[in-house]
Amino acid sequence: MLNVPICLLFLESIGAKVDGIVSDRAQTNRRMWSEFGISDVLSDSMAKAIRVYRENQNIDTLKNSEDTEKFTLVFNSTFDALNRKYPAEGIRKNLKDFDALNGTLQWLDEWENNVINEKIHKDEFLNSSTANELRVTLNSTIGLTQYLLDDYGFSYVLTNKMNQDRLEQFFGSIRQANGPNDHLTTITFSQIYKILSVYSILKPPKTGNCQILDSSTPKLTIRDIKEIFKSEPSGKQEKIERIKNILNSMVTERNDLDVKQPEATFVNLKTRGYLVYPNHNFFKLISAIEEGYVKHCTDPDVFNKTIDHVLEEYGDLLTFPCSNRKTEILTNIYYITMRMKNYFISKQRIKKENLQEKKLSKLVTT
Repeated sequence: MLNVPICLLFLESIGAKVDGIVSDRAQTNRRMWSEFGISDVLSDSMAKAIRVYRENQNIDTLKNSEDTEKFTLVFNSTFDALNRKYPAEGIRKNLKDFDALNGTLQWLDEWENNVINEKIHKDEFLNSSTANELRVTLNSTIGLTQYLLDDYGFSYVLTNKMNQDRLEQFFGSIRQANGPNDHLTTITFSQIYKILSVYSILKPPKTGNCQILDSSTPKLTIRDIKEIFKSEPSGKQEKIERIKNILNSMVTERNDLDVKQPEATFVNLKTRGYLVYPNHNFFKLISAIEEGYVKHCTDPDVFNKTIDHVLEEYGDLLTFPCSNRKTEILTNIYYITMRMKNYFISKQRIKKENLQEKKLSKLVTT
């Protein structure tokens, strides 16, 4: 896919005027959504940030922005309900996703009634085609999901799978096989369909030069490999679990932290019961460790040099609300921060070395 923002700038530079871009949520078009930041702008975090800056920072441009906050929350809940990817978050009976979709339909009708009753100007509402297509999408998603849950006994429905990707890929293959002819007839379409059906079945593999001489030789199958990985836990997984346990042990009780600090305002709005209130001293300590690591990362004795840097320059930060676990927690903080920084630097170095090897390989003829 071409870089859409660059294409828009090029069109405007030659005098063209771009009123809008139409893009569905097909797999091939979702990069456009990320390039324009649609998933980030119409998000719960953006709505909470608008509220924080309006109420706590007194930003003049955000006065009377309650409707904008509501607009962002409505579309965020709608996008979430239409983008369920995994079984754990799939839409089930009597869940809030149905309420979100029905609430969006009701909100859209109220918005349009304000235009009909001349309470707002028609330019402040969606155009008719966009509004109708949004209603079709919401109603069809609700109807299909309820149909699968009620009539076919589905445990859950993944709305992210409701797309036309495979159908679009099929018609794309038909058009590509037909060459420069963009206007297919029914006879041509049927003929190309039959040719592609036979070709895909009889097409030989691109590679393969091995031949089994003894058919009785035991073979290692994919199932055997899966069983090996299931039966023997990897060291990587054990390390991940260990880090998770250490991070869990760092969670302090809410009584130990000042929840009235400005840093906690946004967290209080976002939390669903699992987030920890911010600790300013904790943040300063990690920043000090990173500063020492960056200063001595090229030294073979970087671990001890970083400890000396923190002790000499930021000794006042070695405090923790819980005196009983102070030593253990601060040690774990230091170890994890250093381990993560070292891992990142190593990955970056390996990446640069691989890029250099690829550049050199192009200069060698094989």
